[in-house]
Amino acid sequence: MKQNVKIVGRCCGLTYDQLGPTHHSIDDVAIIRTIPGVTIINPGDPVTIRKAVLAMISHVGPCYMKIGSPKMPVLYPNDVEFTLGKGIVMKDGRDVALIGTGTVLSKAVAAAALLEKEGISVRLIDMHTVKPLDRELILSAAKEIGKIVTVEEHFIAGGLGSAISEICSQEYPVRMKMIGIGDHFASNGPYEELLRQHGLQPDQIRDTVIKFLSA
Repeated sequence: MKQNVKIVGRCCGLTYDQLGPTHHSIDDVAIIRTIPGVTIINPGDPVTIRKAVLAMISHVGPCYMKIGSPKMPVLYPNDVEFTLGKGIVMKDGRDVALIGTGTVLSKAVAAAALLEKEGISVRLIDMHTVKPLDRELILSAAKEIGKIVTVEEHFIAGGLGSAISEICSQEYPVRMKMIGIGDHFASNGPYEELLRQHGLQPDQIRDTVIKFLSA
């Protein structure tokens, strides 16, 4: 109803690690982005979490922000520019666009460093706002690079990768690979091990990107 409601979902993704499938929040983006007019924010480090809270408060309209539970590494300086609906290019490159969001953004950052060691130039993008998406940034990556890999701690169905593919398929089709959770329930266990089960650790992301580029 376009009410000025702000919702924060804590322990998103797999971060309720030991409690298992009944507590994992890996379908929230898929569900909430079907609600007209709701802004979805998924910041990836402590600095942008703070900026996202301030931006959400200033924004007039319904917002949903998802945050994890484990401590997150700081990826940005305090003066980084943060605007709802505008992604951040963390590193420019020409071979592949690696787009991460939220709790696994740091994994994408580490994977980009590993790929650089393999001689692969990565355009690393933080898509902290999942709705509305930064269409301009996505389409520029599609046109200038032509290969996009998305990384998210969410079901592949209906998540960030799906949202990006909806834009590209209609406006500028490109090859894409989506890294996330497949069509099955996630298990319980230590958080980092759960990420590894779903290919979300930096070395796994690196290997997936290399395989994608060589296909």
